[in-house]
Amino acid sequence: MTYGILERLIKHFEQKVIDNEGVVDIRYVAEFVRELQNHEYDAHVVIMGQNGSGKSMLMLALMKLLDPNSIKENKIVYAYDRTSRLISILKDMRDGVVGIDEAKKFFHYKQSMTTEQIVLTNMIEYARENRNAVVSCTNDVRRLNNNYRNAKVQMVIWLLDRYDEKEERLKSYGLVFIGNPALEEEDKFQMNSFMNLYSFESIRLVAESLPTFYGYVFLEDIKNIVSEEELRIYQENKKKGIMQVATEYLEKLSKKEDGDNGEKNELDAVVEKIKKRHFYKFSE
Repeated sequence: MTYGILERLIKHFEQKVIDNEGVVDIRYVAEFVRELQNHEYDAHVVIMGQNGSGKSMLMLALMKLLDPNSIKENKIVYAYDRTSRLISILKDMRDGVVGIDEAKKFFHYKQSMTTEQIVLTNMIEYARENRNAVVSCTNDVRRLNNNYRNAKVQMVIWLLDRYDEKEERLKSYGLVFIGNPALEEEDKFQMNSFMNLYSFESIRLVAESLPTFYGYVFLEDIKNIVSEEELRIYQENKKKGIMQVATEYLEKLSKKEDGDNGEKNELDAVVEKIKKRHFYKFSE
């Protein structure tokens, strides 16, 4: 039987995981994404998990494997960035990768019909034609809008937990899913199967029963992929942006408080006039 291109890519990925006893090396993920790029398929990976699970570190590692210069060239969009920056990067890039530090900011399901979302969706299609990959992070892929989650995302990596906390370096493990390759169905990755589950063991058991599940990933140490300088660049840019947003917010808050004080002073003056008028009449 002759397989189609996408089917062949998925089967090749699956076989490598089987040969590695069910463990997904992140290099397998990078190779899969690169092949999607080469054949002009949507090459989007979403990394989900709780805060502190290692999402950003895995994003950096995949970006570095896909494009060695992507981190130093700051092809990362942060939560404090405007949608226009993401659109600008996608517009000018070819055969590259962009990282989205908080996908919910740009693809939130409650904002799917806004003008920004519509323009961004068109640029994502342009990214496919330019053979660009996108690696994004979010707490829950189900909170991303349908146009992005079901039409563009090919793989979800769900980082579940850390392990060996006594070690100095971050270690995480997670689950790897590939969505239905033929249909843009509502629950492409079958994430609704995990509703009302309250233990890691039950989550793992359900995952292993799903056709969308392909194996476990272990993030042991990204420093053999991402350099100290690149980590510093990422952390400094993120911190700088957070501080910038905080400063802007404080300025707006200060102006608002000054305005409120001004209104309060005007109100106090009116009250005093009323008091004086009524006191005058009373005294008469």
